[in-house]
Amino acid sequence: MKNLYLTLLLMLSSFGLFAQFQHRCGFDHAVQHKNELHPGFKDRADAIFRQAAQYSQLRGASSSYVVPLAVHVVWKNTAENLPECKIIEQVDILNRAYQRMNPDTSNLRSIFSAVAGNPNIQFRLDTIIWKQTSSDFFSGGFFPDISFSDRVKHDSSGGSEAINTAGHLNIWVCNLGSSGILGYAYPPAGLANWPADSEAPTPGDEGVVLDYRIIGAEGVYVQQTTTINTRGNTAIHEVGHYLGLRHVWGDGLLSILGIADCTVDDGVMDTPNCGIPSNYACNLTQNTCDATVTGDLPDMIENFMDYSDEDCQNTLTLGQVNIMHGVLNVERVGLATAPPIHNTIRPLNDALPRSVVLGVNTDNSCTINTNSYNTAASPSMSACSGANPANDVWFSFEAVSTEVIINVSNIQATTGASTALTYELFSGNCGALQSMGCFSSASSTVSGLQNAEEYFIRVYSNDAGAAQSFNLCLQAAGNVSVNTTALAEAISVFPNPNSGIFTVSFPNVDLEGTMSVKNFLGQQLSNKMSIDRFTENIQVDLSTLANGVYLVEFNLAGERIVKKILVQK
Repeated sequence: MKNLYLTLLLMLSSFGLFAQFQHRCGFDHAVQHKNELHPGFKDRADAIFRQAAQYSQLRGASSSYVVPLAVHVVWKNTAENLPECKIIEQVDILNRAYQRMNPDTSNLRSIFSAVAGNPNIQFRLDTIIWKQTSSDFFSGGFFPDISFSDRVKHDSSGGSEAINTAGHLNIWVCNLGSSGILGYAYPPAGLANWPADSEAPTPGDEGVVLDYRIIGAEGVYVQQTTTINTRGNTAIHEVGHYLGLRHVWGDGLLSILGIADCTVDDGVMDTPNCGIPSNYACNLTQNTCDATVTGDLPDMIENFMDYSDEDCQNTLTLGQVNIMHGVLNVERVGLATAPPIHNTIRPLNDALPRSVVLGVNTDNSCTINTNSYNTAASPSMSACSGANPANDVWFSFEAVSTEVIINVSNIQATTGASTALTYELFSGNCGALQSMGCFSSASSTVSGLQNAEEYFIRVYSNDAGAAQSFNLCLQAAGNVSVNTTALAEAISVFPNPNSGIFTVSFPNVDLEGTMSVKNFLGQQLSNKMSIDRFTENIQVDLSTLANGVYLVEFNLAGERIVKKILVQK
């Protein structure tokens, strides 16, 4: 639940001093609000952390867990209407952190190496619901009202109704305003020894709420006088609360006033006692409690449950893992047994990051022709009309001229009777897609392309009750530049999808260069492999990779070619 802090200037008149505090996350606000409605809630919330750890130890923890996700994008303004690629990017960040595969784990100080834990939790994105609304989900005034923000979880107040909160972690993405709260989640409740009024307002309120501005990686969020370089860690923090974790400083009352409160604890043995949050700092010398005690450790600013700068967060501890496993074994055990919402085979290219790479015909033919379908695909963003398309599939290509002719043919209804398709051309990338137009004719010419730039085509059904198969080919128009289409076509990667083990074939490539594997953040995951004129096949074993989409990048004779692979185990 990390998020921009509220800044409060509180005059302590007897001392003539001012104390400043900030809140990134609405967790403590949610607990305090519940405590006002139901006296004793905070004490029972404290108890759940202790009991969760006991359940983990007594009942045993599974070696791995799969948590199904239902993501709701509730938007009022265009900027809030996030595309699927941003959601997938955020889920990838969650999966890396909760399987301890985030690349910055090497930055953990050696004094904490022995307590670093691997949660072995995987998040499975089952569905995304886009909901346009005229409602706001933030209250006015200086302090945020979490109960007001809970309106995003219900159709009746302009939000989006939860999907089976017992079997899915629901994540709502919306505008949380300028109060400084970037996210919040209720801790698990409903233990046998808890009174009924101690749980979340309704079962449909279980889940995580995140501000749309902090979804995905490599962002900048400016609120009031604070600037945050976001890395997707707010979601990691908020999911931690949902799975039973406290802030590492224990949310003591004095800490709210900016005074170190060492009398409270987060209930985790292996997180050092600390009295206040780090407040967007990466101060390696910070030690707010027991600094004079021999053997005491400094505050663990690397912990995802602190308020430290996102550039220095990288770890959850073994004790925190025990609590989360305990919650998954008991309070949220339904997450382990929920069937996927989409139980049919989706097309491989049903999301922008998994778009199928197309070659562009430069000889006025359709020799390079792709047969595809949108059956069982899920919508990835609002359609040209502003409504949600029934389903859509994605393609990408590298422009070889200033114009491209998009040909869609042989449309067959595979579900329903409609053969009406729309296709849309985009420039840019996941973070800044720009539509270049929507088309429905069999052949359409689009101008204004830049040579060697990547573009995306989305094809979707006009009928919510229908799906189609179709042929798609691209032809160059205008002045054709030197292109890499033939070279890209000559390189094959198989099998795809794969388990991380695959073969790259260069049967007709008489060039020298290198090959490497990267993630979507551009981080290199393999050593560069040399390719010479005699290379025909390269066997690659990256079976340690987590499930997801990766890039196989080739640099041959000064040309850069990228192939996408999907790792599914």
